[in-house]
Amino acid sequence: TRGAALLGGNIFCAHCGSKLHAVSYKDVVVHKDGTKKEYKSIKYLCPTRTHGRGYCAGQTQYISTKIDPVVLDVVHFILNYASEYEKDDLIKKRYEQAIKSKKKLYAGLIKEYEKEQTILKRLLEEVGKAMIGESVLSVEVINQSITMQKEKIERLEKQIPEALKAVNEQKDSLNNIDKYYEDFTGWADEFDLASRERRKMIICNLFDKIKIGRDYSIEMEVNMDYGQFLSAVKTERFTVETDTLGRAFGC
Repeated sequence: TRGAALLGGNIFCAHCGSKLHAVSYKDVVVHKDGTKKEYKSIKYLCPTRTHGRGYCAGQTQYISTKIDPVVLDVVHFILNYASEYEKDDLIKKRYEQAIKSKKKLYAGLIKEYEKEQTILKRLLEEVGKAMIGESVLSVEVINQSITMQKEKIERLEKQIPEALKAVNEQKDSLNNIDKYYEDFTGWADEFDLASRERRKMIICNLFDKIKIGRDYSIEMEVNMDYGQFLSAVKTERFTVETDTLGRAFGC
């Protein structure tokens, strides 16, 4: 947070994925009366293009004065939006609905896994029957079916832990509703008067990634936990107003 730039640590090139570096620079402007004035500013550099580390379709540098105001607008919008809502049972209910949905998905995968295991067991039994001529299927056909069945089971074995993790993460988010609400209301109260270091810290907590692309296209990825909280208070008004910001972020 000690650098002069507003953004740092979570700002990336949208084209090559490299983390952008903030550097200070000076511009000397000559006015009509002949006087010269020096202006200090910040620009964000893509190391891939600056140091020739590889191919990147983006720009070499991005001027902070074209990026920072957009980021600040989005931050103000999110903080003001979230702090307008009282922490109530409706938000908790939406979290619980999400947990229920994820539990249903997890239970469905477990049920499917058990079903596929039963089918595999029957196929293995069928191999023995085929070898003694008691099966209508050939050993080759059965072996192919076994291979396909094992592939299904392997996919489910990967999906089940992920589904369980999603359930547990949603439960953790439900338990942290108070924290998220206090973060948003606290940040909304202090952001405009906060130091640059404090603003940078808030922005880094709020956004996992800020991606800058050619012609200053900006994509902002809200931290997953805070994104879930915003989704819990989401209304049609929220969707409309994010559109007016040029779809700068989504959650």
